[in-house]
Amino acid sequence: LATDEAAGADLAVAIESGLLRALSGDEETWVDVAVVIVRDLATGGEAMATSAGVQFPTAAVGEWAEAGAEGTVGEVLSENTGCDKHDPHAALTCARFPRAALLEQAVRVASATLYRSRVA
Repeated sequence: LATDEAAGADLAVAIESGLLRALSGDEETWVDVAVVIVRDLATGGEAMATSAGVQFPTAAVGEWAEAGAEGTVGEVLSENTGCDKHDPHAALTCARFPRAALLEQAVRVASATLYRSRVA
């Protein structure tokens, strides 16, 4: 973080999302989860949290994999349903949990954990 944009910043936030595969008997289930790391730039302290997971349709994940795993499963869902390719979470949760809200909550949890470690 040695850029002009970082000058004066107190915290850095890193976010990476991915699909987790879970097996339930013979059934395959896919859950999209984001991992968030918040770093205090003054102390170097870090805290991590995850977003709530959203189940993605197994058929869409399979279609994406069979097509060579190029792009995202969100793009496959968008082509199939017309949802926002950057936010299939909203469509999959009846607009109750858009991607931004899930990420915001994870950032807030990591930030609170970081703050807690500073005062403990």
